Amino acid sequence: MSKVVVQECKNYDIGRIEEKISQGMEFLGGWNKFLHEGMTVLIKVNLIGPKTSDSAAVTHCGFVRALTRILKGKGCKVWIGDSSGGAYSRRGLCSRENTYKHRSPCTGYYCDEDDRLGGLRCSNI
Repeated sequence: MSKVVVQECKNYDIGRIEEKISQGMEFLGGWNKFLHEGMTVLIKVNLIGPKTSDSAAVTHCGFVRALTRILKGKGCKVWIGDSSGGAYSRRGLCSRENTYKHRSPCTGYYCDEDDRLGGLRCSNI
């Protein structure tokens, strides 16, 4: 039987989200059960268009930032990606209007396109 973790988090404070994610991972057997240093991890977000986190139509950038910080802290290479079904091109989703692009308060990392995997590669600058 599959396990699912549901955690209540009353706000998008990055530290609180990191805590909730880590608690959930402990319930599932711990981070080491799923990843190791040097691993490349794709965070599959919902990016249905150039919308803000407050719209509830896209994955909240606070969650993306918290998870990215955790994974980078564990020595992982982080990719952020989605396939929006064709309504928007990858270039459009990576525009300056989209908070998942450039060094922003959303991810805290610079993200750029990589055509090989069709996603965003995140790295410190």
